[in-house]
Amino acid sequence: MEYFATLNSFYKNSFIRLLRLFIFLILSIVVIVNLQNLTQAKLVLFGLSLFFMNEIFVDFFISRKMPNKKVSDPNVKSSDCLTLSSTEVMQQGSTNGIVQSLLSLPQIQFLTQKATISTNEIKAINLDKKEILENALKVSGDLKGKYITTIDIFVAYLLLSEEKTKLLFGKKLKIEDLLQIAYWTRLHFPNEENEIKTRANFWGEGFGEAFVSGWTLETGKYTEDFTSLVINNRPFVPGRENEYREFLEVLSKKEGNNVILTGEVGAGKETFVEALAIDSFAGKLQEELNYKKVLELLIGALLAGVTTRGELEERLEAILQEVSHSGNIILYIPDFQSVLGSSSFGLDISDILIPYLRNGKMPIIGTMTAGNYKLFMENNTLKELFTVISLPEPDRTLTMQMLFEKVFSIEQKYKVALSYQAIISAVDLAGKYVPDTVLPGNAVILLEDVANSAVSRNKDIVLSEDVIDKVEGRTHIHVGSPKKEEKDLLLHLEENLHKRIVGQDGAIQAVAQALRRLRSGIANTNKPISFLFLGPTGVGKTETAKALSDIYFGSEGNMLRFDMSEYSDATGVMKLLGTPSTEKRGELTEAVHDHPFSLILLDEFEKASPEVLNLFLQVLEDGRLTDNLGKTVSFANTIIIATSNAASELIREAVSNGLKVDSSFQSKLLEYLQQKAVFKPELLNRFDAIVAFKSLNEEEVKKVVGIMLFETEEKLKKQDITLNFDERLVSEIAQKGYDPSFGARPLRRFIQDNIEDMLAKQILDGTLQRGAKVNIGIDESGKITTQKI
Repeated sequence: MEYFATLNSFYKNSFIRLLRLFIFLILSIVVIVNLQNLTQAKLVLFGLSLFFMNEIFVDFFISRKMPNKKVSDPNVKSSDCLTLSSTEVMQQGSTNGIVQSLLSLPQIQFLTQKATISTNEIKAINLDKKEILENALKVSGDLKGKYITTIDIFVAYLLLSEEKTKLLFGKKLKIEDLLQIAYWTRLHFPNEENEIKTRANFWGEGFGEAFVSGWTLETGKYTEDFTSLVINNRPFVPGRENEYREFLEVLSKKEGNNVILTGEVGAGKETFVEALAIDSFAGKLQEELNYKKVLELLIGALLAGVTTRGELEERLEAILQEVSHSGNIILYIPDFQSVLGSSSFGLDISDILIPYLRNGKMPIIGTMTAGNYKLFMENNTLKELFTVISLPEPDRTLTMQMLFEKVFSIEQKYKVALSYQAIISAVDLAGKYVPDTVLPGNAVILLEDVANSAVSRNKDIVLSEDVIDKVEGRTHIHVGSPKKEEKDLLLHLEENLHKRIVGQDGAIQAVAQALRRLRSGIANTNKPISFLFLGPTGVGKTETAKALSDIYFGSEGNMLRFDMSEYSDATGVMKLLGTPSTEKRGELTEAVHDHPFSLILLDEFEKASPEVLNLFLQVLEDGRLTDNLGKTVSFANTIIIATSNAASELIREAVSNGLKVDSSFQSKLLEYLQQKAVFKPELLNRFDAIVAFKSLNEEEVKKVVGIMLFETEEKLKKQDITLNFDERLVSEIAQKGYDPSFGARPLRRFIQDNIEDMLAKQILDGTLQRGAKVNIGIDESGKITTQKI
């Protein structure tokens, strides 16, 4: 290979290229000049022919030379499986020469761009060539490569020099990240280790192919030529090769050649149909599937203007007869449940399909979500005529491989580059950005939106920060690494919560610690943060939930509140998850679906039925719940707070005996709840923290009164009326308004009845006007008085 590399380098030398061009021009001119002199023209033409033969020989037998051995061969040496380009690179005299030679290559420039590494950041560290090659061999093996390419050599160099340069560390790239970028680069530059085969591609069946299927007048009204829509796309199904192979095998059968693709929105069902349409059009499939036209049934057009079931059946029958007669059409019906009774008409017209499904003349491809399949197809006799191929949401590695190919079309469309870190962020955050769609579809949507925004801001490359900004802009929550403002908020969260919550130091600390774990990346982000608040009525459990919603989600309006006493009987599960017979959505799942970034408050949690409590076992563990209509809803972006008065007496008794309600009290609390069979041990263990709220003492009650009176002050400030409350009044309200049985709640009612009502009358009768300053106190008889200052 070294001989060929030397020869190829010689031919690529700038001087030799100019010399070859010069020779070609001279010979061509001489031929033209001597066209009249046949003898001389023949001699020159012979020389020109030799020149072309030499060029062809160099192009086909030297520049395309492949190694004799592959990386996968047993006992292979690194020198035996170097590609021509990598051999040329390694012929450079020094490490610096090798690095500079690599950096001049387009594939290496692609890799550094995706890793956001600039040329001047790559330092030439003196390394042993043999060590570089041995590591390049390992890299190629890890990437399932055929030979050692220039990509493998560059990756090997970066890994070997990392200890001194810390380049990857500075870019927040791990070894697996660099290997993923190398895999991505290989996808875009496959020619170095794959022989370039010269062959003609024949697209379509030829002239007049549209006439082969005959006249399809009705079909034209209610279908769309799916093949022509996607012909310029790049279908790619990495990691789904087995499913795609099964898909093609079923469609190629003489009978029973109908397929249902199931998977959530974004799982890639339509990508399979795109790949089929393009591969068929290009003649790349088995004979039975080549040069078939894929038509998509337009359900909207089919139903438009229909007034009776008979009219709808007549339309569908006409389409099916024409398509079946044509013999070269595959019918694609997205959202197949639409013909099974889920449309606005609620009509099941699947019985019309049965004869056509049986005869095999017209393969039908339907797509459905898993939930819709369960509802409309699982118990339908029609399912026997279909082969079901499931496309679950891919794992992270497979998603990345799918996106590497899709990113190419996004970059071409928006004329902007997407960095590797941007793709990583899209995979991590897409579920928050498009919660109704799964990977890789939701990541594609996010990347397209970010790319579009980048174009409007004239950015050349999309970075991780751009993806984070886009997600935060839509969700209004922090998803990236905490910025300074949020760091300050998290570090002082206890202080912020104590502005509204009096006492309960242990409870506030537990909540703050859990949020800090989440935002620092320590906590599991696939499930919600959850707390069980225990304690007497009116001690701040609900108020803490409100304050947390306000601080973390930006508003108390982002709190979903459920009174669990309403779900205490057998109908509770149906209420929360929905009713299949009436297609009524679940109260819990629908609320979380519509407001995925919310605090969920479950009041009086102990009053829920055992079946309802079992639902929350799954929510707290898996972070998701599937409703009775088959739709899966994610709770991963929520905070769940369940409140309960259970163990109130135990907490009161502990406080009265001088025990400190802290973490050491936790074990006694758990033991009590299990002995009384209030909650199952497995449910208690699912909560991130079980927090005990103690009864308020006299000083704490006064502080609560102060907070409530401050709220009244703020209301009157909006009318430019200034209030001042006497300290004796605060003590009086605390004494008369507080009830140990109901906690602080009666205090608010006391303030409303005795102070706010009085102020309201004075405003209405003109006694209290805009600009007034009023002191509110209490006289010797205990009567509340007002005095203008």
